Amino acid sequence: ARTSDKAAQTAGAGVKTTAIKKATTKTAAKQTTVTQKTMEGTVIAAPGLLGSQVMYIDGMQIYHYYGEFPDVQIGVVIKVTGDPSTNHGEPRIKITSASAMSVIGTAEVQPQTISADELDGAVGKLVVVTGTAVERLADRFILEQDGKELEVVIKDGVDIPLSSIALGSTFQITGVLTTYDGTYKL
Repeated sequence: ARTSDKAAQTAGAGVKTTAIKKATTKTAAKQTTVTQKTMEGTVIAAPGLLGSQVMYIDGMQIYHYYGEFPDVQIGVVIKVTGDPSTNHGEPRIKITSASAMSVIGTAEVQPQTISADELDGAVGKLVVVTGTAVERLADRFILEQDGKELEVVIKDGVDIPLSSIALGSTFQITGVLTTYDGTYKL
């Protein structure tokens, strides 16, 4: 097995990459490369808020197959180690246990106001977007700004009746920006 370390890097505003370890093992039949990444970031969506298996630190989804996370809330700064991957185009860190995360402090959480032209650079971040409601679907509505569309998903437990969303009205929405196969969602 071969192991190497890269120096600390910054992986975007709010998320600090502190180490990347790469180990390669070779057998006669196959070669396997495992890369683990250690990052620090502020929790912007607590476990269970946007799904049972995910939470978000500023700029990155944290995923655990069994949905086992430590008890952390918005504003807690954590250090997390896991395997970098993507899910339908969205970057994430996959962890294998709650012990892959540790609390290292607290920080104030401030959403970033963005325009439709800034969606690409804001995936995984807490953002504020303003636009016009142009379509209502079963559990979401479509917000349009400057010809670009964003799906606004109304999650269970959110006290916003979809019937109250008047088409043609302008809304300012705060949420975690995600992407699914190129479709932006808030």
